[in-house]
Amino acid sequence: MKSRKSVSAVFALSLVMANDAFAGCEEFGYFPLTLFNLDAMVLSGKNIFAQDAPPGGVVTEDWKEDHCATTSGASGNLYKSGDGSAVDPRALRGTWTPNPGGVVGAVEYDYAGDPPGNPYTFTLFLGKSGLCWQGADGNVAATGTVQGDAGLPCP
Repeated sequence: MKSRKSVSAVFALSLVMANDAFAGCEEFGYFPLTLFNLDAMVLSGKNIFAQDAPPGGVVTEDWKEDHCATTSGASGNLYKSGDGSAVDPRALRGTWTPNPGGVVGAVEYDYAGDPPGNPYTFTLFLGKSGLCWQGADGNVAATGTVQGDAGLPCP
């Protein structure tokens, strides 16, 4: 009986490790920004393409957002960067705050339409393949890349 429990535990652990949804950014080769003496300001004034999956994972959603320039701890505007057409216009979606409350490497998103005062907070990681947002649960929330400078206007 004891060996059956051990085999079951090993099997359960291997399932968890095989499922990318239960893995943190470091498990995919990303490093905390603090190791590079950087903080979440790397997003300031940048256009980011992101998706809701770790490398090689199943993508169910992707998005492009302009992170308007701001200073550490202060909120900046966050725009969905569409193609500019009537079908996919650029639109203000909320705010973002690098290093909220002085927490280096953290980034907070507060989307318009969500209940006020319920922002999403992530730890930002950097790697060869770009950026990784890790949730408070320690799992990958999104991965992405810097596409260039944020669109204008970006107040």
